[in-house]
Amino acid sequence: MFQDLGSKLKNNPIACWHRKVKPDEVISALRTVSGTLYFKCEPPILHIAAKDIESANKLLIAARECGFKHSGIQSIKPNRVVIEIASTEVIDVPIMEDGQLFVTEKYLKYLTRLANKKQEKSKLKIRKLEKMLKEI
Repeated sequence: MFQDLGSKLKNNPIACWHRKVKPDEVISALRTVSGTLYFKCEPPILHIAAKDIESANKLLIAARECGFKHSGIQSIKPNRVVIEIASTEVIDVPIMEDGQLFVTEKYLKYLTRLANKKQEKSKLKIRKLEKMLKEI
């Protein structure tokens, strides 16, 4: 959950989990803030350096086959090609402004369950990509 979305410098994460989270943890974190607050769930972003454009292309094909739709080449240099691998499992919802909660506890529980499902889906994609890369 982030306070004051916009500039990276002004964002203030009030809670961040890289694991399955319980709705009560989310609700508890809300008690620590006032102001504008967003419930966010972001997919993993992987940056990988490949030795050449051919290797980078193989990696991109594998990533897309595993469901990482938002993947592409970030930079090309003589000795390496940097690939960014990202997916689409995103939630970005305003839930509070000026300390006033817009949503019900029931909806927060729903968002939490949805975020947990998206996180699990992302983990499955990463495991699938790891397996595919070992085969290549």
